[in-house]
Amino acid sequence: MTLHRPLSILLCALAGCFTPDPTDTPVDTDAAEGTATSTSGTATTPTSDATSPDTGTAECANDDECADADPCSIDACAAGTCTHEPDVDNPACACSTPADCVQLPEDDECRTRTCDGGVCGLEFTAAGTPLGETQQMAEDCKVVVCDGAGAAETIDDDADVPDDGLECTSDACEAGVPVSTPAKPGTPCAAGMCNADGQCTGCTDPSECGGESTFCQMVTCVDSICGIELTPLGTALPEQTDADCQQVVCDGRGNAASIPDDDDVPADDGNDCTGDTCQAGAEVHPDLPTDTGCDQDGGLFCDGAGACVECTQNNQCGGGSACLVPACVDGGCTVVPAAANTPCSDGMFCTANDACNANGVCVGSGNPCPGADGDGDCSESCNEGSDNCTANDASGTACTDNLFCTQTDTCNASGTCVGSGNPCPGADGDSDCSEMCNETADACSGNDPAGADCGACRTCNGSGTCNNLCNALAMCCPGDVCISMGQSCP
Repeated sequence: MTLHRPLSILLCALAGCFTPDPTDTPVDTDAAEGTATSTSGTATTPTSDATSPDTGTAECANDDECADADPCSIDACAAGTCTHEPDVDNPACACSTPADCVQLPEDDECRTRTCDGGVCGLEFTAAGTPLGETQQMAEDCKVVVCDGAGAAETIDDDADVPDDGLECTSDACEAGVPVSTPAKPGTPCAAGMCNADGQCTGCTDPSECGGESTFCQMVTCVDSICGIELTPLGTALPEQTDADCQQVVCDGRGNAASIPDDDDVPADDGNDCTGDTCQAGAEVHPDLPTDTGCDQDGGLFCDGAGACVECTQNNQCGGGSACLVPACVDGGCTVVPAAANTPCSDGMFCTANDACNANGVCVGSGNPCPGADGDGDCSESCNEGSDNCTANDASGTACTDNLFCTQTDTCNASGTCVGSGNPCPGADGDSDCSEMCNETADACSGNDPAGADCGACRTCNGSGTCNNLCNALAMCCPGDVCISMGQSCP
């Protein structure tokens, strides 16, 4: 039959933990000594000293007794009970995925790395959970199970009855110890009869002994006694399966055993973001750490969860603009609005103050040109086409033509400042013949024109003097008519 036995148990046999003998009852000294065998191939301390899971149920007298294998937990003894709180303040324990927790022991069947709340930790398999077939030694009256504290231990299993391959013995387990009881002397066997030592006697050739020879055991007939010659423990079989993390060897009891061979690495699983390795004889493809380089599915960086993605952080993304900054969202590069009021340039000459709005759009405000500012230049508006301040100001906007003798100045459609109106009263019919606008003097002191009315029967002479049209012996009638004294007005 084909049996599967862990390397740790077979190596233990090599080291002298037990010595198989075809005529003797196998004894597992690990079980006798109460030593738990770990899946890593090394002997661990008994269960009572194993690392306690984070359940807070372990009894203790001081903090040292609560120390576990998790460097990212705070171990303490409170009122006789161990507690293991996550070390949230330890930057070395920060994580995004369990793959980031490289400081913790690797995952196996009894413990798994976790990343909860951004803090690394260990999750332990329930106590008593049997390990996989490749981690068991069949027919040894034992079973390897998880101890609930992240380690493995060997416990009694009287249902795991061994077969010593001898026709004249009956096999059983008693309290975890293999027991081989000789059949009653004289009991018929293939070659003759059983003797008191549980051997079949009377053969002349191995073929008469009824057994089957294999690479790991050879049926013999020596001195008329049937026996079995066992291939030494650990001898590799000629035929092996490549890349399965296992090596088939003889277990020293006549059986073939598949043992862990972590050098027999598995084939590439085709995923750039997982490793290809063996762990305690099992093919594993652990997620590679975040930001490990990859080239798959259009991605460049591993996300720590086994996927090759475009990015894991913002600085791995390019593109964008002043108002749309690169960002990594769900493993893909995109752009998001920059902070409102971030300086930018809208590419327009005729805006003075450019800033990003909340939607990531560059918006300009203000004007770099003086425009219609009331001075004498009516061509100071912004000209986007020529990137200068030479456009005509709007028609009708206020300006100044710098002339005293115009009262209201506005820009016309051609960009010229034109004045209208007069600030001075001029020839207004009063006796003052010097009220015309004087541009030179910037005053209303110019002479009214000759002939301008300056009173009844009076006109301005053009030199600023108001002259009487009637002589001294005449009188003025309405209509500027002069009559002699004593006459009546017409």
